[in-house]
Amino acid sequence: MAGLYFHIPFCRRRCHYCDFYFVTHTALTGKFLDAVETEMSVRKPLLAGERIETIYFGGGTPSMLTGKEIARLIEAAHQHFSVSPSAEITLEANPEDLTAGTLQDFKLAGINRLSLGTQAFTDDKLIALSRHHTAADALRCVTLARTQFDNLSLDLIFGAAGESLESWESELSIALSLQPQHLSTYSLTIEPQTPLAWLISRGKMIPPVDSIQSDMFLLAMTQLRAAGYRHYEVSNFALPEKESKH
Repeated sequence: MAGLYFHIPFCRRRCHYCDFYFVTHTALTGKFLDAVETEMSVRKPLLAGERIETIYFGGGTPSMLTGKEIARLIEAAHQHFSVSPSAEITLEANPEDLTAGTLQDFKLAGINRLSLGTQAFTDDKLIALSRHHTAADALRCVTLARTQFDNLSLDLIFGAAGESLESWESELSIALSLQPQHLSTYSLTIEPQTPLAWLISRGKMIPPVDSIQSDMFLLAMTQLRAAGYRHYEVSNFALPEKESKH
């Protein structure tokens, strides 16, 4: 099975734990889209005879693009490759970017699976993670997303400063109450040369505690499996037949 991955490098700001490549200069969007189309043309022979079953927009923050810009890339993919009519097409999105209108635009563009970077369901934890949406924004976004998408994934991070096993259990319960088809749970890791690593090295933030993170991971496995989710990859859980194909 073949798939396409588009790294959309634009972000509004940097989350202090992130070491992915990104830029905040969105004036480059037009040139970026031109370059991606050129690269698809150049790489077309690599997938000759292959059927594209998945297209994945990751980042960065893909939801900073408009529905028309996403549609442009999907249409170009169809022009250069053999894309299955039933291809899974995923867009990663941040809650602060989404409105009823943008969600509809993404659906019309061809997105059929939405991966929401909720990361947490408490304001204190979102602040500790340097995220810029609130818990209320995350919940609102899930409700809005349900009006357009029936294949929804939520991201959660565990092990933030001050987080307890009890608060993590509560967050998992909130996530399960929203009934997503898919959940990704990631332990907070300290990557070199990130702002978080700098803060920890200077005693300005508390580093994650390995033993607590281990207990949180075990709790996630227990609670999500009991709720009917299959633990099919280290950080990923899905309801039956809702695993990410990509």
